[in-house]
Amino acid sequence: MQIVVTVGTAEEFAAAYARPDRKLNKLESDAYIGEILRAAAEEGRKSVDIQGIAEMEKVSDIAGAARLMEQPVIDFARENALPETVRFVCDSEKVATLYKVVYNMYYADSKETRLEDERWD
Repeated sequence: MQIVVTVGTAEEFAAAYARPDRKLNKLESDAYIGEILRAAAEEGRKSVDIQGIAEMEKVSDIAGAARLMEQPVIDFARENALPETVRFVCDSEKVATLYKVVYNMYYADSKETRLEDERWD
């Protein structure tokens, strides 16, 4: 499964699965993301778009919430072929960058599997 992070247009953001309306703990995040991914797999969808989290004042809060949303995707991918792509559609560059940083720190096995951003090379 491929994770893609982007700053989407207003239309793309509106069309994506809605982000949680509050900060979730790990169990809630696993259930929320898992429900979206299971539905997409059952429908045979190859890709799914999920809204990125809302921008928060503290960068550490954004990074923590991004990790809670990415981890269930990684876990689901271990046992499921679909969806092939999960795209987090963010509404700010700050949030999108933190999703990429979290992915690269915790989940990328090598430079080749990182969510590339030439600013980090």
